[in-house]
Formats: sequence, structure tokens, C-alpha cells
Amino acid sequence: MSNRNNWRQIRQRALSRRRLLQATARAGVGAAGLALVGCGDDDDDGQQQAAPAAAQAQPQQGQQQQPAPAQQQQAAVAQAQQQQAGPKQGGVMRVGTGRALAEHQAAFPFGAWGEAFPLYHPMLEGLTRYSDSLDPQPRLAESWEFNNDQSALQVKLRPDLEFHDGKPLTANEVKRSFEANIAEGAPASQVAGVIRQYIDNIEVVDKTTLTFNLAWRGTYIFDVFEYANIADVDNLPELDGYQRINGSGPFKFDRDSYRVDEYHRMERFENFHEPAHLDAIECFTFPDESAMALALEAGEVDFTNVLPHPLHDQFDANPDIELQLGGPVDSIFVIGMVSKTDDGGSDHFDNPILRQAMQRVIDRERIVEELFAGLATTRNVLWAPHNPAYDPARDYEYFDLEEARELVTKAGYGPEGTPTLKIATFGGPQQEILELVQQDAAVAGINYEVDRLEFNIWVERFLGGTHTDGYCSHFGFFQLHPPTLPIINYQMRTPVNACAYDSEEYQATIQAWKDAENDADRAAANERFNTLWDNEQWVTPVATANFLFAWNKRIQGFSENATGQQRWQDFWIDDSA
Repeated sequence: MSNRNNWRQIRQRALSRRRLLQATARAGVGAAGLALVGCGDDDDDGQQQAAPAAAQAQPQQGQQQQPAPAQQQQAAVAQAQQQQAGPKQGGVMRVGTGRALAEHQAAFPFGAWGEAFPLYHPMLEGLTRYSDSLDPQPRLAESWEFNNDQSALQVKLRPDLEFHDGKPLTANEVKRSFEANIAEGAPASQVAGVIRQYIDNIEVVDKTTLTFNLAWRGTYIFDVFEYANIADVDNLPELDGYQRINGSGPFKFDRDSYRVDEYHRMERFENFHEPAHLDAIECFTFPDESAMALALEAGEVDFTNVLPHPLHDQFDANPDIELQLGGPVDSIFVIGMVSKTDDGGSDHFDNPILRQAMQRVIDRERIVEELFAGLATTRNVLWAPHNPAYDPARDYEYFDLEEARELVTKAGYGPEGTPTLKIATFGGPQQEILELVQQDAAVAGINYEVDRLEFNIWVERFLGGTHTDGYCSHFGFFQLHPPTLPIINYQMRTPVNACAYDSEEYQATIQAWKDAENDADRAAANERFNTLWDNEQWVTPVATANFLFAWNKRIQGFSENATGQQRWQDFWIDDSA
């Protein structure tokens, strides 16, 4: 089945007799209890249809005739099941990854990379995190309140917070952490830009209270909190070589067990405001994806967030493994079209009409099915559905070669279409996307070759906005509030970005977001951006780039919020699974 929800549908099928026997045995029901729930063998369809009515009647008759000891035994079993249903304390979850903690030292503890979340996020915590929408949930912050015009936010910390070494985590330490994030020479961080933009200054009111005075009014500040991990500033010099990590999260770093590029262990921090269920999380770094997959299949690791998509069907057939396609919030693939500048860029994609044509030559449904085997979703617009700027009226399939051809003609090109353009890639699925689109684009009159570059050259041109005509890349942070995108995403920044795009209207739209005094003003600014995007579209979305999570069925408590983050303290191990 090609539907991307295939894995969900498989999991939702009725339990087979074998699997139900396993479940009832764990619950103490046994094979004899199957008659009461009306389940026969896999091919007992006729018997199963007749069974529900009998199953409803039998227990009532049995309860009337049941002797007292049997009733007591049934009650004891029910009580034991109820006690065992909730999260269990203890155990170690072993995580398999292709990354190593040392790779992220230059950005630790302030950087944000979804693929690396299991490596370091269990050791860190923020003031708030989003739910599955842009609804902030308390973490280190217990509560918060805006002033009347939303130009200031007062945050109240939970009482008696501590860093991992017992040092008090006070309002002053939170202020120091934010200031260190944007200090000269600070570790690299995407969130530093939004801290500088959204926050004027921070005032400490008392030990557990601080006020954020805002340069941009309203709830944009929670985008900062989503990624701004609270760090012990005095500990930053010790992060060289990870001599010591004095974190703020539910798990603490075990330095004695650390093996560079191979392994690290994080143990439960007992004084965390919401202590974890697990005793520890262990991270194993594998040299290649196939080795990691073999370890998961052999039970040597329990969890990964980066199972290779081609292995989906193999692991979906394994009854001991659960699969979860990450939400469409991690990243998307886009094709960027570079405007003309003195330093390079394209004479052709400088024309917004040709950019509109490019949007319409991309068969997104075919890309999802043929390249990603349904383990992705088409992406027609930039915004995630939970984003305030998302407009369902604009979210439709734009693929239309006839309309694209008309736009190419309108852009000033004759029957032969454009000269041969160059759209750059450094390989991987980005190259496959460009190769698949290439033939349809030629039908509409957009002629291009796939320009395969060495990665360092590709990045240099990307950062300089000097790719010859265009490129294919990942694109992130679209799930946050709309004005955060041009601050934190390099393809959208102004005045310098990967597409060398800027305009007076774009600048005015960003200013409208900043000047907004209420939700009506913000909605108007969102519509202003969407209208600009309809006409200019210097980056066109293609499809989501979803993580594929896989874990042993003993692992419970998985969740994913609006930005793809997990609550590591919620994981637990069910040894009966």
C-alpha cells in the first residue's frame, strides 16, 4: 500500500489470535478467556461476527452464578492490571544514532538540531515547550503573565530548581543563560537571532521571578523559549571536551563512561522538577545506518529517531518493533531560485513569473510516492497547518504543466523555453528530486541541468547567495510563529539570504509583524506575507523530510510536539510487552 499512513493502518488491524494470546497471558486472562471477547483465529471471520452478542451476554450470566472466591480472584486480577498499567520506574533505554556528542560541541548547549535531540536534549531544559500546537507548556517556568499591551512577560520559575550539581537554578541564572547565548564568542545557535530581535532586556524581580521586556510584542517570545535551553554559564568553559556538563534537564551526564565518538550515558537527575521514569539513557554511535538497524533488530539498542526509510517495510513486519513516522514539522525539501546580484545569481530566476512557473512543474505526489515510498507528505505551502499564517485555501496541488508553460511564455521565453539553467545539489534525495522534476520542467519550457557540487562548494555558494540559478535544500523552522522564519531561517533572512532575494514589500511585511499591537494586526501581516509569497516565491516547497522513529515495544511514553521534540522524562520500560 502506498499510502503514507500504511504503518498506522497496519498497527490498527484487529489483533490476531497469536498476539491476543500474548496480551491476555500477560494480563492473567489466559486462552480460556478468548471465548468471552469473541476472538477466533485469523480466518475465523464468521465466528467473530457472531461473537460480540454472546460475549455481552455470557459475562452477565457468569457473574450471577460465580462463587465468592472466583469473584475475589477476578477483582485481584483487575487490581493488578490497573496497578501495572501506568509507567514503571527504572530501566535503561539504549538509543542508536549516526551522530556523536562530540560533533555538536561547537554549538552545545544552545544549538538545535532535530536529528541530534537524543544526544543532548535529555540533559537540558527550557522555560516552556510547545504542545502539538503553538501552545506553550510549563517546564522550568511554573507560570507567566503578559502586561496589558503584551510588551512585557513576567515569568515565575518553579520553586527550588537546581542544576545537576545542586547549584540553585534561580531567575538570575536564567538571565545569565540568555545573555550568554548572545554574547560575543558564544557557541553557535539559531536561537541567538530571535533572542536579539524579540527581547529588549531581562529584569530579575526576585529569586524565582524575572521580566522579559519585549521588542516585539505578543507570543513570539515563546519561539525563543522553545529552543533556548537554560545552561549554567559558569560551566561553559568546562564544556571543552565535555569535561563536565552541569545541565538543567531530567538526565545528567555521566562523564566517567564517556567514549568519544562512540558512547555516552545520561542518568536520571533525582532533583528534577518532574523526575524521569528511566534510570538512564545510553547513546550508541554507529558508523553506518545498516549497523544501527542490525543492532535494533538484534535487541542491542531500543530506540532510534533516524531509521533509514528504505528499511520501513522490513521493520514494519517485525512484531517486536514499533514504527512512528515523525510529524511534518522537522524539515521540508525546497527548491530555491536565486535572484541576480553583482556577485552572481540568475538573470532568469530574477523574474518572479518564471519562479511561479517553477512551482507548477513539481509533481509533488509523484515525488512522495516514488522517492519516499509514501513516507512523506506533499508540501504546497511553507507553513505547517498549526501555524497562524497557514491558509488552507492556498494549500492545494499546484502541479499544472499547461499553466506553467503559459507562465514561461509570459516571462518572455519562446517555444524552446529557457536556456539550460543550473540547479545545484550535493547529492542525496535533493539530487533525486531535481532529476525527477527535470523532465516535467522541460515540457513546460524550464530547461535545467542538475549541477552536482562538492558539499563545501555548495555551502559556500548557498551562504553567499551565488548559486548559478538555483539549488535544492532542506528548510526548517516553518512551524514557529511567522516572523521567526525570516530571522532564523537563512533562506528567508533579509537583506542577505541564500536566494539573494529582497524587496521593499518584504521589508515592510517584516516591519508590520514587528509593529503589530494585537491579533488582528498580526493576522493582517500574515496575509500580507502570503500575498507576497503568491507573487514572489523565491523558495518553493516540495515535500516533508520526516524522521522515522523505531523502538522496541518495551519502550513506552513516546510523544512529539509541534517542533518535533520529545519529553525524555516520559519514556518508560514495560517488561511485559
